[in-house]
Amino acid sequence: MSNLVGELSEKYLEFLLSATPSVRRIGFLIDGNNVSRMDQLNGARRSIARYAVDGRLAEIKQAEEIATAITRLVKEGVQALVVLASPLFSGERHRIADLARFHRLPSVGSQPALAAAGLLISYGADLSVQYRRSAFYVDRILRGAKPGDLPVEQPTRFELVINIKTAKALGIMIPQSLLVQATKLIQ
Repeated sequence: MSNLVGELSEKYLEFLLSATPSVRRIGFLIDGNNVSRMDQLNGARRSIARYAVDGRLAEIKQAEEIATAITRLVKEGVQALVVLASPLFSGERHRIADLARFHRLPSVGSQPALAAAGLLISYGADLSVQYRRSAFYVDRILRGAKPGDLPVEQPTRFELVINIKTAKALGIMIPQSLLVQATKLIQ
């Protein structure tokens, strides 16, 4: 199963700018240990060029570096934050959301759990569909199929979650055009 994290990193900035069109300097939080790091970096650079924003990158390798990295980005004048997909960031979602709120940074990430923790927006593959589909692969392998013979599947269903509570706290009015695209709104 693929989750397209490299390709989706470009969508994060699209949604963030839809919600906050005046933002021009964006911080990108990157997990330096992530196996898809280079795909994500390339996607971030493409989106920076495409939307003509000033992108600032902060790469970390340990959870203890999150606060320092976000503080550095704030000192560099970032007005918003893109949290690239990472198991580390998923596990530290509450810390990241708290820091983003403290620094009044509209933020976007990859999983609904990030928006539920307090990020403004999340966008990513619907994990419940992927989990169910993974069971199909496990069944096939247990019945004797060789894993290398099974096709790699890409997600076909994605979730856009908007945290209205965070938007209100940051004084952001989410445009109707973005609200109608949302899979879920967190009140």
